[in-house]
Amino acid sequence: MTLRLINRAANQLDKLIAAIHDTVSGNKARRVALKQKAIVAMLASEHHSIIKLRAEQNRLLGKSKYRGTLLLRADYHKHAA
Repeated sequence: MTLRLINRAANQLDKLIAAIHDTVSGNKARRVALKQKAIVAMLASEHHSIIKLRAEQNRLLGKSKYRGTLLLRADYHKHAA
């Protein structure tokens, strides 16, 4: 229990020292910009994969107005393979 508390305190202290060092050296702005770029790229790739899946579903099943028809077509394609 004591070792765990000491490790947590040491980790928090390391983070604090790193944050102070980043602020002083100017790395903080670069780090934030890189993190934002990574998040935007991740969201874009996730959005792209969702669009790709929707396009494939529309290609396989066609655009059906009614859910029952959609389920029948999905069942047909599932058992056709």
